[in-house]
Amino acid sequence: VLPIGGHHLTRDLVAGVRAPFSAMEDAKIAYGSALPSRVDPKETVQLNVFGGQKEKQVSRRRMAEIIQARMEETLEMIQLDVKRAGFDDMIAAGLVVVGGSAALPDLAELAEQVLHMPVRIGTPRRIRGLADTLNSPAYATSVGLLRWALRETQPSNGHRPRIGFKRQQVTGLLANVREWLKELIPQ
Repeated sequence: VLPIGGHHLTRDLVAGVRAPFSAMEDAKIAYGSALPSRVDPKETVQLNVFGGQKEKQVSRRRMAEIIQARMEETLEMIQLDVKRAGFDDMIAAGLVVVGGSAALPDLAELAEQVLHMPVRIGTPRRIRGLADTLNSPAYATSVGLLRWALRETQPSNGHRPRIGFKRQQVTGLLANVREWLKELIPQ
């Protein structure tokens, strides 16, 4: 877990192309790429800035260059953490990258170049219900932790434990989970 992420990347884009944060966040998601070499140098993106009253044209290649620089820095931090933990010689199969910025096109290729090992982008697997919403690297860690917690509370015979809660306790717990999910899932 690193103390930097997509928010920092968006701030770099804001400074690099001089556009509002919300416009750059949307542009990063819609047009971002981790490898500038895969972006046509002539391609531009129209950004609605200052409440949609004004538009700004931005080079998509320039955005990709900023993204690449921040992602390389982030990947180097990952590599240092892995070495510091003493796992660098134990990673035979490679790394799994998760988080919202992991969804950027070409990130896996950039990560393999920087880390010199196989890399894949992690997404939640075998989920039901909100699968369309949660099937993203942004939710991989959260869904994985919830699944792990559920598995740890099950007895070894595979049956779910009977938990003696009163209806009011369950209702309160569900309300808390709902509020937590509202914060977790963007509108």
